[in-house]
Order: sequence, then structure tokens, then C-alpha cells
Amino acid sequence: MTKELITFDSQNKIFNLSNKQITYLISIENGQTLCHLYFGKKLRNYHSELKYPRISQSFSGGLPGSMDKIFSRDTVPKEYSSAGEGDFCAPAAIVHNSDGSNALFLTYKSYKKEGEA
Repeated sequence: MTKELITFDSQNKIFNLSNKQITYLISIENGQTLCHLYFGKKLRNYHSELKYPRISQSFSGGLPGSMDKIFSRDTVPKEYSSAGEGDFCAPAAIVHNSDGSNALFLTYKSYKKEGEA
């Protein structure tokens, strides 16, 4: 029997991509934001200990419509940075919209394993 290379912990909302040598952990955070948790030597077990610390940053905006001042798309290690939506990292993608803005607010929607309905 072959161990799955990709698993999803639905309680903690964490994808675990592992092989015999490495582990790559991605979490689904506030606002359906995909965040980087870990990439490196294979982990035998993961107990949600690597969550990025949440610290109020007066210079970083929160999610649209949220009063939460601790979570900011600027200060968490996102998997894919984009321009114009509160993330001040160098963007991996810039989209120019018809209204002249360049905001691209990427969010996690769902996943499907190949071969499943």
C-alpha cells in the first residue's frame, strides 16, 4: 500500500505534501488566504505548532470588512503574493483591470483529488 503524498487536515485546514525526504505545509487562513507554514526536511508528525504568530501591525490593513487588526495579508507568509490588495511584498502577479485598478484578491476555493467526482 502506498502512502498518499498529499493529505488535507480538514479540522486545522492544512495541506500536507510529503515524500520520503521533504514536507511542504500550506494552511487556509482568514479570508481563505493560502499561507506557507513549512518547507524542509520531512516531518514525522505535525500538530499545528508552526502557525505564523499574529501580532497587531498598525501599518498593515486587515481583510476587507473585517475589524480584526491582527490578521493582515501583508504580514502573513502567503503562498502567492498579488498587487493592490494589502500585500506589500513583491507581487507574483499583476492584473490590470478595466477600471484602471490592479487589485487581485486571490482566495482559496476548493480542492479535488484526481479521479474523484
